[in-house]
Amino acid sequence: MSIFHELRERRIIPAVGVYIGASWVIVEILDRLVERYLLSPYLTDIAFWGLYSMLPAVILMSWTHGRPGKDKSTKVEKVGLPVNIIATLGLLITVFGSEDIGVRADLVTVANELGHQEQHYVPRDSSEPRLWFARALLQQARSNPKMALASVNYALAIWTEADPDYLDYQAALSLRDELSMVPAKN
Repeated sequence: MSIFHELRERRIIPAVGVYIGASWVIVEILDRLVERYLLSPYLTDIAFWGLYSMLPAVILMSWTHGRPGKDKSTKVEKVGLPVNIIATLGLLITVFGSEDIGVRADLVTVANELGHQEQHYVPRDSSEPRLWFARALLQQARSNPKMALASVNYALAIWTEADPDYLDYQAALSLRDELSMVPAKN
């Protein structure tokens, strides 16, 4: 009996095909949810590698239970499935154990132009605070200290993970202090 005949008789190819297709759909849906709800981008990678590293378990299950009729569990199956699960968990912990898999947004409180406090969820983006700081510098150069102060305050509010010794962060603090001393024009 050839290996191809055995694979067809045990229905391994359809089982693997359905598993790969379902895994792909799960990864795609999860990727969409990650984008929509600002979840960690590592969740998609965890799902991808977790699902596809379980492929040997699917092949083993198909091999032992794929033929028509009732099949008994084998020792290979009783050992192989837990080994595959443990290996998958080990892989995921090794690769993604140190990654932040939380939400990619922070809740910040800022004062609006009327002085009222507002709370907003702001996506974590390492370049965004620098852009707001640059905007504040332009507004200051155009003699608009009120808007410059609002921009620098927003930059500092979303600069949650910046190192206090970071040069741009320190410059933003200095600009805020300088703009706070400018008397308001009537």
